[in-house]
Amino acid sequence: MQERLPSTYQLSPLENYEEVLSLARFRFLAPLIAVFAFATVAVAVAAAAPQAKKPPLKVTTVTVTMHDFYFILSKNTVPVGKVIFKVTNKGNTDHDFVLATQNKKTPVIGQGESATLVVTFTKPGKFLYLCSVGEHFLHGMKGYLIVK
Repeated sequence: MQERLPSTYQLSPLENYEEVLSLARFRFLAPLIAVFAFATVAVAVAAAAPQAKKPPLKVTTVTVTMHDFYFILSKNTVPVGKVIFKVTNKGNTDHDFVLATQNKKTPVIGQGESATLVVTFTKPGKFLYLCSVGEHFLHGMKGYLIVK
């Protein structure tokens, strides 16, 4: 004789059919949920990963010698990065050193005095420098620094 389960453990065929049908409607969601979960984890891992650091900017020193109505630069071309200008006035009158497009300048430097100017160039280009004292730039105290 076959043993029967108590009625509390048996489902009627109709109840079972409804349950299976309602679950079958959502069976396509399982792959979508898995893809969404994977994508969420991938984004979280990528965001948590340490970012690649930019290499440090190169530091270049340029000696600038000012004479009456002209400049002598030790380098006319520098790489992108930090440039330290060591400026000395060997002329008989006061001068300054201005990087016009960078809005950077030394104070006015007297005869035999020196100053330092630090500028960071973030992109290549041709940058105008000049002396802004009086009309010195009109007399030739100007030039271009090339940044590559």
